[in-house]
Amino acid sequence: MLFVSNTTSRLFSALIKEISSMGLRIEDRYLWTPQRAADKLLPARGHDRGILMVPDAIRSDFSWFTEDPEGNTLLIADEGYGMTLEDLHAPFRLLMREMTFFYTLQKNRYFRMNGELRLDMGPLVAALEYACGRDAVTLGKPSHELFTAIAECEGVDLSKIIMVGDDIEFDVLLQMKLGITGILVKTGKYLSSVADQATARHGSRPDFIIESIVDLPGILL
Repeated sequence: MLFVSNTTSRLFSALIKEISSMGLRIEDRYLWTPQRAADKLLPARGHDRGILMVPDAIRSDFSWFTEDPEGNTLLIADEGYGMTLEDLHAPFRLLMREMTFFYTLQKNRYFRMNGELRLDMGPLVAALEYACGRDAVTLGKPSHELFTAIAECEGVDLSKIIMVGDDIEFDVLLQMKLGITGILVKTGKYLSSVADQATARHGSRPDFIIESIVDLPGILL
């Protein structure tokens, strides 16, 4: 069992501690985040120098990235709270140069914190995509890069992976297009209205829908 999270606002080590505090025994190798995927994939591609948009709170997770405005890569690791349009000019100009690589940790539209919905990284990424006319490569769910890396590390085929999550689109339906079995759990950020809209938009339904994670063993058996 692996934990795959699009949480990007906390350090990898802090997320490990948070999961452990819930009574779940977990080692570093059992947790996959967009930060871990970026660390694994980008240096190997030579895409580890350029502009890094990241809050100070998680900057230490990106010690492998060299910040250089003349580099070839833009990596977005920030929701953009506190940014202005002026702050986006340098990333935009980098994207307008030829042979610049464009990555984002994830493109989620929103998340829930302390019972309230908040904008996630997706809206900021969408603004830059619209401005430069290019799509960013996503390193978190539901990206092919992330799950291919997981499958390679675990020595399994994508068709042998089951993804369980509360986001019908980013956790379930889009993963199913990769050949992964998708299970929607009706807790967390789940909203029935959003689920109905996503089902209609994608023309598909989750392989399984469960009320709670406690129902998962029965599905697996």
